[in-house]
Amino acid sequence: MFRRTAIGTNGISETKNETNDTKETIALSLILENPAITQKEIKEKMGISLVTVKRLMANLQKSGRIQRKGSSRSGTWQVEEPKD
Repeated sequence: MFRRTAIGTNGISETKNETNDTKETIALSLILENPAITQKEIKEKMGISLVTVKRLMANLQKSGRIQRKGSSRSGTWQVEEPKD
């Protein structure tokens, strides 16, 4: 998570944590470009640790935004359409 310090409306500095939405969006776009992308390749392209990628992918799977098709070694990722 990124931390950003800003001066609040009351003149006191506030630290805000940016959500994982940005990382999720980047990961989803990488998956759309290459459904067979590995977590290691995502790590290299995003410049984050492998542990962070694994956590991010687990969260995306748990929320139903991505799904793994095929085996863990030779399968592909599938981005699921958001349900209304």
